[in-house]
Amino acid sequence: MEGATLRKLQLVENDILKVVAEFCKKHNVKYSLYAGTLLGAVRHGGFIPWDDDVDLFMERNEYERFLTLWQSEGVSGYTMQATNSPFYEGINHTKIRKDGTILASNKEMETDTHHGIWLDVFAFDKVPTDKKKRKKFLFRAKLRLVYTRGYPYEKGGKLLKLISKILLLPSRKTQLKIRNKIEKKIIDKYKDLKSGYEYISLASTENFKTFYPPEVIENLATINFEGGEYSAVKDYDKMLSIQYGDYMKLPPEEQRICKHNPEVLDFGE
Repeated sequence: MEGATLRKLQLVENDILKVVAEFCKKHNVKYSLYAGTLLGAVRHGGFIPWDDDVDLFMERNEYERFLTLWQSEGVSGYTMQATNSPFYEGINHTKIRKDGTILASNKEMETDTHHGIWLDVFAFDKVPTDKKKRKKFLFRAKLRLVYTRGYPYEKGGKLLKLISKILLLPSRKTQLKIRNKIEKKIIDKYKDLKSGYEYISLASTENFKTFYPPEVIENLATINFEGGEYSAVKDYDKMLSIQYGDYMKLPPEEQRICKHNPEVLDFGE
């Protein structure tokens, strides 16, 4: 996907961002632009030219408040998919989708769920700085991810793959019950820590070695994105450096590609 089609998709996603940002402002929910969206705001003043999605993050307590508020009130024309939504319990984050649109693969179209163009919302969780507690936390986080996704680890060696296959022998209903118990042992246990912690995204194992100091995540300001003003971490240089290294350097041309290449794309016109 490229050219006019990609730009059209970006503009629809930008409309979703405006809606979510306004909802957060109305309810005083703290959020920040995240990942490629934050990088795009800093380096390009908007979308990275080849980027095809929008990412936000919220600290866990804000994230849970956001879910509760949206599920009780929401915004007409937009649908939330959280981990308790039908056919969506296999992912650890939330999507806000625009009704009447489609962005999906042919395989995804076979499922009876919402396929609209989306914006991603990730939770950031507190992880202890204490080495023993952190080791136990991350081990449980990996278990949680196995039960969330419902398929074994393909990377990390044969032993890890075998263990995760054994863990997935119970029914899907039982797997999700186990996942919820694990969440209470890590997320709920540490989400109100006042000291001795950093932040982490538990959305995928790719994030499990990336930690952010509290002052980076908790101090917010505003930043320009596609001509609008949005909330973002004040020390974006620190956050982007942790995540990307030399983030102002453009990647090689062969890496400037879209992450999602939908087989079905409908702007709802």
